[in-house]
Amino acid sequence: MSPTLSPSTIASLHTLITTSTSGATPLLPGAIVLILDSSGSPLFTHTTPNLTPQTLFPIHSCSKLIGALSFLQLLDRGLASLDDPSLISHHLPELWGKKVLVGVKETEAGQKEYVFEDRRGDITARMLLNHTNGTGMSFFNEELRSYLGADLASINEGTSYFENLVRSPLLWHPGTRTNYGQGLDWVSVLVERITGESMEDVIRGGFFTPWVYARGDERGVGGNGVSTSDGDFWAHSLKLGDGSFMQLPGWGESRVDSADAWPGGKPTCRAWQMDWC
Repeated sequence: MSPTLSPSTIASLHTLITTSTSGATPLLPGAIVLILDSSGSPLFTHTTPNLTPQTLFPIHSCSKLIGALSFLQLLDRGLASLDDPSLISHHLPELWGKKVLVGVKETEAGQKEYVFEDRRGDITARMLLNHTNGTGMSFFNEELRSYLGADLASINEGTSYFENLVRSPLLWHPGTRTNYGQGLDWVSVLVERITGESMEDVIRGGFFTPWVYARGDERGVGGNGVSTSDGDFWAHSLKLGDGSFMQLPGWGESRVDSADAWPGGKPTCRAWQMDWC
C-alpha cells in the first residue's frame, strides 16, 4: 500500500510553513515544499503566495552534482574506483599526506600551538563523494577558521579555493564522521588529474556538448550576457569566535537576455560567476 499523509498532518504542515513565512519578521522569506513517496508520487505540496515565477532563488553548490557525475563517468569508463585508496594517494598526494587536527594548546610564550596526529585509515573517492573523508569548511567549522587565522581573509572558499584545500588539515579521521566539507572540491581536482583536462573542458565534453548546450557564463562563452550588478551579488560575512565579522567576496550576477528564452523570450536567466564549491 502506498504511503499517505493524514489530513491532520497535511494541515499541520500547511500551518507550520505559513507561520514560518509570514508576519513582520518571518523565519523564512518563502518556501516551496514538495514531499514525494518512493515511487515519485506527490504526498504534499505547498508554495507560499509571495513567491512568483519571477522570484530569484540563489541555488548553491550546484557544481557538486555535475562534479560527482563527471567522476562517475570516469568510473563507467574504467578509469577510476570508488574504494581503491591508491587512486587518492597517486592523484591527490596533498590530501593523502594530511594529518588530523585534534586540538590546540598555548605555549609558554602565549602562542597557539596546534596538535596533530597521524591519519588512521585510508581516504577513498567514495568518502569524498559522501562527505566522510575528514575535511571541513571554514563556513561551518570554527576549528578550521581558527587554524587558518589571519590568512582566512585571503585563503577561504570564496577567494582562493585550491590554496584553501591545500592548507586545510583533516578535522576527523576518514570514515568516522559525516561533515559537509571539501570532498567534492577534491573530486573536481581528482577528475582533472585523471583526465589531464580542466574541469570546464570535462563537463563541456561530458554534458554540455552532448546536450547541445552552448550558452553559459563559462570561460570563452560571451553570448549576449549583460552585466546588471553593481558589484558582488551576495557579499557575505563569517562570524568569528570573538564576535566580529570577516567580509567575504560575493559572486557577480550577470543576466542573459535571449529571444528564445522561456517563456515568451523574456529575460529569465540570471547566473553567477563562482568557484567549484
